[in-house]
Amino acid sequence: MQIVITIFAAVFVLFLPGFVLSYVFFGKQTIDSIERLALSFALSIAVVPLVVFYTNLLGIRISVQTVIIQVVLVILIAVLIIVGKQIKKSRIK
Repeated sequence: MQIVITIFAAVFVLFLPGFVLSYVFFGKQTIDSIERLALSFALSIAVVPLVVFYTNLLGIRISVQTVIIQVVLVILIAVLIIVGKQIKKSRIK
């Protein structure tokens, strides 16, 4: 069971935020899947520590719960931006 939790946590922290952010910065057809995969890891490794660091400077202690909340917020904000872009595109057409 510990292996499953570790794999899920690694994907959740090291891949998922960057994957969603790659759709924010690059549209659906802009880059291919290999580039998106590599960019997902790079963006996650760059963004997650920065978010945790700056929220720690604001006085929010670093713990498992706060990191999970911060990663979820990064993902939700990115999804909202993607949805906003899609709504804007549909209004223009």
